[in-house]
Amino acid sequence: MQRAILISLVLATAFGGAGAQDIEIGYDEGPAAGIVFHPVGSASAVQFTPPTYPVKIVKTKMYLDIHEPSCDLQSVWLLDDDGQDGQPGSVLFGPMRFVTPQEIGGEWVEFSLPDTSDVVVHDGDFYVAYVQHGAPLECSSLGLDYNSDEPNRQWQYQDDLWQVVPYPASDFMIRAIVRTGIVPIVITSWGQLKGGF
Repeated sequence: MQRAILISLVLATAFGGAGAQDIEIGYDEGPAAGIVFHPVGSASAVQFTPPTYPVKIVKTKMYLDIHEPSCDLQSVWLLDDDGQDGQPGSVLFGPMRFVTPQEIGGEWVEFSLPDTSDVVVHDGDFYVAYVQHGAPLECSSLGLDYNSDEPNRQWQYQDDLWQVVPYPASDFMIRAIVRTGIVPIVITSWGQLKGGF
């Protein structure tokens, strides 16, 4: 009977930690009112502030206006906010290519990070960037929302430089899905538990 009780304790230790919860962070209101006309090789990024810490970045979503699916291989790029004055700095993930859907038109495209990526943010902000590989209006274009409450969260990467987008108030339609409640759980061995009795 004592052994059964100890096994229950091990299971409680393994699975009874803070419950994980996936939260979608986004600043656009949608639907898209326009598209981004950034040149090939540039990147459009949104600065995200997690609701709590630590969080694991598990997915990104981007609203893309798809014009010609056959030429589309875009990239996701995640960066820390440790650049000068909080701008994008260290690379957390990518850039990694993803294939856009084959249907022509506007839709949300979701990209799941590989399980091995383990991108965890412990403090501050992070950036999710969309890298433009195909010419706008020929391949895919990132959606733009003009009803913005957070214009200073929109960044552009061009000619090896990051800068806040000088547009009128607008939001790039990029979102991040983060997982909260990821406090590491220590699984105590049977020998350690037995020694305590």
